[in-house]
Amino acid sequence: MMARFNQIMADLKPEAAYAFPRNGRRCQIVVVDVADEAAVVAICEPFWLEFNAHIDMHICMDADDLRVGLGRVGR
Repeated sequence: MMARFNQIMADLKPEAAYAFPRNGRRCQIVVVDVADEAAVVAICEPFWLEFNAHIDMHICMDADDLRVGLGRVGR
C-alpha cells in the first residue's frame, strides 16, 4: 500500500500535502496545480481505485488567476 501511495504522490508532484485524522478516518489535504478540468480525472482516479477514497475538491485561485477571471466577467 505504501509503495503505491508513494508512486501516486510522486506522479502528482503536490505543492503541499498534509495528513490528519478526521471523524475517525484518515484524511489528507493535497495541493496540486490543475492544468485543466480534464486533469481532475487523472488526479482522483488513483485514489478511488487504490484506496476507495472519498474526495472533496476545492478549486482555488491565486491573485493572478482571480484577476483574469474577474476580467472575463461581463464580456
